[in-house]
Amino acid sequence: MSRPLLDVAGLRISFGRHADRLDVVHGISFSVEAGETVAIVGESGSGKSVTARTLVGLTGPDSGVSANALRFGDHDLRTASKRAWRGIRGGEIGFVLQDALVSLDPSGRSAARSKNRCASTSPGTPRVGGTRCTRCSETSECPSRS
Repeated sequence: MSRPLLDVAGLRISFGRHADRLDVVHGISFSVEAGETVAIVGESGSGKSVTARTLVGLTGPDSGVSANALRFGDHDLRTASKRAWRGIRGGEIGFVLQDALVSLDPSGRSAARSKNRCASTSPGTPRVGGTRCTRCSETSECPSRS
């Protein structure tokens, strides 16, 4: 049996410093197989967005993340360096923010947003990022706008 694409076991997330530390996620566990779609649902403030941000390495300063397992493919996300995250985030894993109307604004041009996103995540010259984005938008099934 193969390993899941994403494996999260006993994930705990906290924020703050020292005595003011607040645990916000208390031992969540789940896995995602390749090709599977998973939605994280729950009440407001239950840790959905914090969990998603943790899975892409964007938990932020003054955060504490621990887990028995936190793996994406061959990457152990618990020990990923900043450099490793730059290669993983956006290139291999990402997420759509909870407010999809802001994240996926239908009045905006997807190619322009993709170029901006790729330029901010792709190391190297802007041409490298632009080439990658052009390839992405050419293979997208979304209609282009003039």
